[in-house]
Formats: sequence, structure tokens, C-alpha cells
Amino acid sequence: MKTNIVIDTNVIVSAIKSRNGASFKLMEFLGNTEEFQIAVTVPLFFEYEYALVKVGINRSKIDDYLGWICLSSKKQKVNFLWRPFLKDVKDDCVLEAALNCSSKFIISYNKNDFNNVNQLGIVVIDPKEFLKQIGVIK
Repeated sequence: MKTNIVIDTNVIVSAIKSRNGASFKLMEFLGNTEEFQIAVTVPLFFEYEYALVKVGINRSKIDDYLGWICLSSKKQKVNFLWRPFLKDVKDDCVLEAALNCSSKFIISYNKNDFNNVNQLGIVVIDPKEFLKQIGVIK
């Protein structure tokens, strides 16, 4: 069984904007592993789309990227709402995805946005730290 991980929007934006860096390497790894899978909910998926449009990514590129995420991810229903838990509602949808799919990891560059989620059994870690932890990079 694959381990579910939830990817924060800032990592998705970073990965699509540049092929250099840990975000792209993470997404590339996730597309080629049997060990981990991205978990998404409908609210989180729409947050991805909103953020990508907002930063000016080409619509065709957005559709291709989000299409890949849809095909390769675990689609999780939101059975329990955890709002409000964090300062930002957009971050709450990331947390809800993690809690509803029993993810142990949220991958984010904004770790401070997820204060106190460790009490819920979730580790917030950036892409480079995650890739190091699982042995993909040194």
C-alpha cells in the first residue's frame, strides 16, 4: 500500500515554474514511485488551479499538469471538516486533505503556516528535506 502525502500549493507552483530544484524533483519522483502517492481533495485541487492561474501559468500547461495530478493521485473525500484550525483558510484545505487521507506528511515551503499540526500526527517538511529523509537525495 502506498503512503499518502499532501502537497501544499506553493510546492506545486514552484514545480511547474521551474525544472530546477527540489519541488520539480519531488513531483518527478512521485510520478515514478510505488511507495508514495499524492492525495488530493476537491477543495485542494481547486486551490492548486487557482494558484497556478494567479501566477500566470499558461492554461494548457495548467490543464496538463493538473490532469496528471488527477490521474496519478488518490482522490480523497472530505469526511470531516477541521476548520478553522489554521490562520489561513487556504492552508486549512491542505490540512483537511492530510487528515482525511491519513497522511503523515504535508510537503510545504511554508512550514510556519502549519503550526501545531504535529499534535495531529502530521509532519510538515519541505521538498528537499523530504527527499533527503527518504533517501532520494543526499
